[in-house]
Amino acid sequence: MLTGEGSDELFGGYRSADESPAETERHRLRELGNLHRTSCRRLDRLAAATGTDVRTPFLAPEVVRTALGFGPQDLLRDGLSKAALRRAMKDDLPDYILARPKMTFARGAGYRYGRQDAGPGLLGDGFDRKAALPPGGEDLAGRLTSGPLERYTLARFMELGDAKASYLLSRTL
Repeated sequence: MLTGEGSDELFGGYRSADESPAETERHRLRELGNLHRTSCRRLDRLAAATGTDVRTPFLAPEVVRTALGFGPQDLLRDGLSKAALRRAMKDDLPDYILARPKMTFARGAGYRYGRQDAGPGLLGDGFDRKAALPPGGEDLAGRLTSGPLERYTLARFMELGDAKASYLLSRTL
């Protein structure tokens, strides 16, 4: 499986136009320094737990060297982060993807947490531990989850219609 670990840290995915170039560079270096203790550690544990072979192309030495050659002014353009990466992919990705702002993982994956204008998200109605207990583990949610919060979240995900591919695709804009 290919992942995007390192792309935000290297290409300024967490940056905003409000930062000075010095702040942008300081934050980028700190994020890169923490990468092995955060995202990469979680990814390694997840891969080991599931027996999945994971590759991190953005952390290939050539990509890291190239990305570090970009200055802070190359990371943001027209209010969008990852400007250098967007320019590099302009012939390979549709314009609507190149022009959209960075999304949180949950929104980019097509589902919502909490209450938003689009309606209640997975946990928007509150979590009732007693109501979420699996009834003997006989139902699908009970078999696929390891605890009441996971069961509740999966059941809400399916109840909201969020498990349909068309929903996932429609929420990427």
